[in-house]
Amino acid sequence: MNKTRIISIDPGIVITGFSILDFQKTKIKLIAYGTIKPKRKDRLEHRLLHLHNETLDIIGKFNPSIMAIEDSFYSKNVKSAVTLGQSRSAMMLAGAKSAMDIYQFAPRKVKQSLCGNGSATKEQVQFMVSNILKLEKLPKPVGWRILVLPFKAKDKTKGGILLTDKTMEESQLTATVAMVLAVGDDAYQDKEKFPNGPWCKQGDWVVFGRYAGSRLKIEGGEVRLLNDDEILGTVETPEDVLTII
Repeated sequence: MNKTRIISIDPGIVITGFSILDFQKTKIKLIAYGTIKPKRKDRLEHRLLHLHNETLDIIGKFNPSIMAIEDSFYSKNVKSAVTLGQSRSAMMLAGAKSAMDIYQFAPRKVKQSLCGNGSATKEQVQFMVSNILKLEKLPKPVGWRILVLPFKAKDKTKGGILLTDKTMEESQLTATVAMVLAVGDDAYQDKEKFPNGPWCKQGDWVVFGRYAGSRLKIEGGEVRLLNDDEILGTVETPEDVLTII
């Protein structure tokens, strides 16, 4: 059966991340991933040339037919935005030279698609990608238990004010919001206890008590195992209950 090979690119003048993925219907297979790092001491034009040539080499090695690259976004730092745009152009030119179809995706839309929240942190995006591609083994909830990934508040406000570790911790504890990753086979099967059906499902954002469940540390944060009756409610997005703006 036909499969589609894609090169996905997270552009940057300092570090550019890439991955090669094969898609076949609903199946995704990770073929390769890595970074491109131009020398910091080089002049800008030489760093852009390095990005361009390395992208051409990767395309030549793996022969993808589609390029997916982060779209430009609004930034208060004009210089950073311009440099990012130049980096994108250098790699998009490599795709155009290779007669590839090129698609651009806004960062917020990517986060929304992966995490159900356009303001998700890098750690949450990293976790969801690892989960989808099965790069990291997660515990499977058994019985009536539910596996969730707690929302991690940002480390600065919309106005650019950096938050202290204490404030971050308080925000995390107050929010007690998480995404449902998996549901045990026996969860919500008690018809007497749950006459109206399940309180949540995989992909939902749920609210729970700050001390509920068992905490399991993972890279970049933690997951929790909750009992099905420890869910207090659901929300559209984590920001609905955050106390810090």
